[in-house]
Amino acid sequence: MSTGQINFDDVKDIFSKIGVKDRTSTPLRIELELSLHNRVVAYHAADASTVTTIPTLLKKMQEMKSSYELELTRMFMLGGVLVEEPLEVGIPLALQSSITAMGNVNIKTNREKSGTSVSQTSDMTLQ
Repeated sequence: MSTGQINFDDVKDIFSKIGVKDRTSTPLRIELELSLHNRVVAYHAADASTVTTIPTLLKKMQEMKSSYELELTRMFMLGGVLVEEPLEVGIPLALQSSITAMGNVNIKTNREKSGTSVSQTSDMTLQ
């Protein structure tokens, strides 16, 4: 070994004596997910035999429409009162009163690309 030439069988024997083993090969697994507003729009799983389908999937994702619609409805508690007092016989009583409001947002978005510019038109309705 002093000549600069390494015999890999010697190295393999040294590693086997100290307990180093060959790493087992793990199979190739790829999962691609396209999400928009926490909703899955497209999902694709590939392994070693189907990895060639990924470029066509990416091309289809680029051709997808660039418009979407989002609707959110939420209820909000604006305030409340909690009163706790015992009855005349000693039984505890709790009364709660609250004021709530409900809101709704509807958004429609269209994106367009022309030349080097990108434009976006959004219509928003707040109720």
